[in-house]
Amino acid sequence: MSAAKQDDLRALSQDADAILAAIVESSDDAIIGKTLDGTVVSWNRAAERIFGYTAEEMIGQPIARLVPIDRRDDLPGILRAVRGGQRVAHFETERVRKDGRRVHVSLTVSPIRDASGRIVGASKIARDVSARKLADAEREELLRVAERARLDAESADRAKDQFLAMLAHELRNPLGALRNAILIAQRDPEQGERALGIARRQADNLGRLVDDLLDVARFTRGQIVLKRERVEVAKLVERALETVRPMIDELGHEVSIGVEPPDLATEADPARLEQVLENLLSNAAKYTPPGGRVTIDAGQRDGEVWIAVRDTGVGLDPEMLPRVFDLFAQAERELDRRQGGLGLGLTVVRRIAELHGGRVEVHSVGPGRGCEFVLRLPAGATEKGGARGEPATGGSESRHGASILLIEDNVDAAESLKLLLELYGHRVRVAHDGESGIGMAECESPDLMLIDIGLPQIDGYKVAERLRAHPTLRDVYRVALTGYGRDEDRARALASGFHDHLVKPADPEKIDAMARAARR
Repeated sequence: MSAAKQDDLRALSQDADAILAAIVESSDDAIIGKTLDGTVVSWNRAAERIFGYTAEEMIGQPIARLVPIDRRDDLPGILRAVRGGQRVAHFETERVRKDGRRVHVSLTVSPIRDASGRIVGASKIARDVSARKLADAEREELLRVAERARLDAESADRAKDQFLAMLAHELRNPLGALRNAILIAQRDPEQGERALGIARRQADNLGRLVDDLLDVARFTRGQIVLKRERVEVAKLVERALETVRPMIDELGHEVSIGVEPPDLATEADPARLEQVLENLLSNAAKYTPPGGRVTIDAGQRDGEVWIAVRDTGVGLDPEMLPRVFDLFAQAERELDRRQGGLGLGLTVVRRIAELHGGRVEVHSVGPGRGCEFVLRLPAGATEKGGARGEPATGGSESRHGASILLIEDNVDAAESLKLLLELYGHRVRVAHDGESGIGMAECESPDLMLIDIGLPQIDGYKVAERLRAHPTLRDVYRVALTGYGRDEDRARALASGFHDHLVKPADPEKIDAMARAARR
């Protein structure tokens, strides 16, 4: 070692106490000296910065001054360890600043010995770990949020998978019955009436399934517009019950109705409100064992009209009640799926109620104890209005059929609708593409044209545009007949030259009324 380095070491050794004091004072960690009874004897600048007390305020004071009441049990154990010559390292806890705020610290406490080796005090190094604790807490919260999101996503995926499985099941059942009914009618004409009854019921089931799916999509996108008018609750209940009556009679349920006052009314969209009651009544019928009881009551209270549907059925588990109106949420079902359905009806019920400014509630004491669904709507105007007449079907002169041109590329769909409309007394011609349809209309102008949208060569919109510009066909009544049923689809159809818009499967009664009106 060089002479210069040896001189430096001697100088440092002579000034060791001063150097040590400088290191302590400049440390970023609080370095505190205290007696074995916990009295502070030294206090550096970092301690002042972390805890807010000056050296003058703390020296001679008990270190317990920094300890929160709920952390006082820390001290005896630390002092006991120091007295025994042990070092307490990286002990994380909380301490209290002068301003009352808590600070997270990591403590290392070591015994101080005199020249003879006797323990006379303790040195404590306190590191402020508040930032790290905050970061840890934020990270843990992010992990919790991510975990919740993962679990929710997995739950949603499972619910969708279950829903798709149910959808496949619910579609296959009526499709199978339809196919069987057709085969029966083909092989045994004597069973034709019975087969047709089966086919009609299953076609209605398919229509309801599609309607539920479309309604949920429309509600989700905010595409439902209510057509409000004065609705008498008693008549509404009667119409809904008439729709569900075959199921109720088949299961042998007893039904009771109570509407008070008898002329109770509200402002609502009658079609949508009837849809709500049909859903609630069909649920009550499906989930009540044969020979049960379904009760429909209605009244008015506190500015609300309420309609309650109660049953003596299978009931609901309390934990299912908050989720019963959620999309894809269903109570456990048996594999035989005797009740059927997609679990969308109650979602539609809630959305319709909310659109009316109302709400729907569900109550059940538990499994096997039945359910009660209560629809609550603003009472609105309840004054009696004029009776709404049915659309005129004309006198005897209007019963003569109209000339209809149907443009439809699906051969079976076209043929079946043609046969049906001919039963209503109309004369129907069929074209399977747009160009042929326009040519047939030019040869003989019809009273009514039913035009599919998804046609080969030119679509239905272009057909309507050309007809609207045609010198001899511009006045022919044009109706879009399509599977596209959104509000924007209807708007596009009207803008392109259609007079009206029907969604498949269209009600033949409505087409009959349009044809007779067009003929007049």
